Amino acid sequence: MSKQITIIKITSEMADKYLKEFYDDSSLTFEGVYLREAHLYRDFFKNVTEVDTTKPAYVISGKLMNAHYGLTGTNAYPNDTNILVFKLDTFKNVMSIALPRFQIGGRWFDDIVENNAHREER
Repeated sequence: MSKQITIIKITSEMADKYLKEFYDDSSLTFEGVYLREAHLYRDFFKNVTEVDTTKPAYVISGKLMNAHYGLTGTNAYPNDTNILVFKLDTFKNVMSIALPRFQIGGRWFDDIVENNAHREER
């Protein structure tokens, strides 16, 4: 398994553009990860489909997610939480990752946003 992975940290200046892209793409997302282990999340899927290891991974801080989506109280992320995102074009056969992603806590970005919004409305 390869350790080489490019990680792009999303800043508040980049948030509008990238968070919309992740939402529209239903990007594969992992909450609460150690960045030194980011390659393990990507490489996990090499057993089920071809993975483009030249594609970057993205990381969003909990603080940025809270600010961007207005998450508060028990619905908010700890500020230092790392949220790791892979655009779906990283994986040749996206349907092949749909079930295995649950084994390592993967969710679709748009599902996370919608679930957080629903909890915030309560």
